Amino acid sequence: MMRTESAHEPWPPQPLLVAENPCPVAFRVGAVDSRGAASRRIPGIGCDNAWLPYYRLVANQLEFTAELSDYVRTVSLREDQVLRELREETAQYPAGRAMQVLAEEGQFLAMLVGLCEARTVLEIGTFTGYSTLCMARALPAGGRVVTCDISDKWPAIGAEFWRRAGVLDRIDPRVGDAADTLTALLAELGPDSVDLAFIDADKTNYLTYYERTLPLVRPGGLIVVDNTLLSGQVIDAAATSPEVQAIREFNAFLRDDDRVELSMLMMADGITLARRKSTGVSAR
Repeated sequence: MMRTESAHEPWPPQPLLVAENPCPVAFRVGAVDSRGAASRRIPGIGCDNAWLPYYRLVANQLEFTAELSDYVRTVSLREDQVLRELREETAQYPAGRAMQVLAEEGQFLAMLVGLCEARTVLEIGTFTGYSTLCMARALPAGGRVVTCDISDKWPAIGAEFWRRAGVLDRIDPRVGDAADTLTALLAELGPDSVDLAFIDADKTNYLTYYERTLPLVRPGGLIVVDNTLLSGQVIDAAATSPEVQAIREFNAFLRDDDRVELSMLMMADGITLARRKSTGVSAR
């Protein structure tokens, strides 16, 4: 049954349950919207009271403009003085601003650590330790972040900030080739010993890092992978650098990897979450 409502009701419409409608949720609207568009039935949806323009908005979600991103930071970011000063210090180095995780991503990582009730976190790619600090703060007493970097130059910058934040004793830096470090950690810590792993290092070795990390992560544990959209270059046919090719191959590999549950987030530069299932973790 078609409903007729006041033409002066606000836009966008509010959800309204309509018992006689085969679609469980319809959109409560006036006879016309603010642009004068008439109500119409959406093919394949079955909602009599749906507006096509609003339906398209919901279906396609939002376009994240710079202004909207600024708003999200204003109402949700909780970056304190130590984190802010570390970010500002890092920005002074060549490529520092580009290589450092966004502040909101660091906050997101801290939340994931808490949600996983993690006690042992593994990080591949320390850089100056902003994400390291965020995750270490989220750990309970006795927890630790084992963080790997190819050089001790960058972690040394972060160490003073870790100390100021009171988490220096929770952070265990490992310097050297990350693939070798991960192999050594499997022998040292044993399988299923890590609650959450964060991969944010050289892109051409992502698949190697992933394969050597997965046996370390416990069943139900989480692997978080940064830069999986690579500034949008993954869909640019003209982008053929080794880094872009490696990320494309890595993303396709994870899509088909039935050892994990998978979700890719359009946040920061693309963040992929891979939750290890309880069986089937041998390297391929």
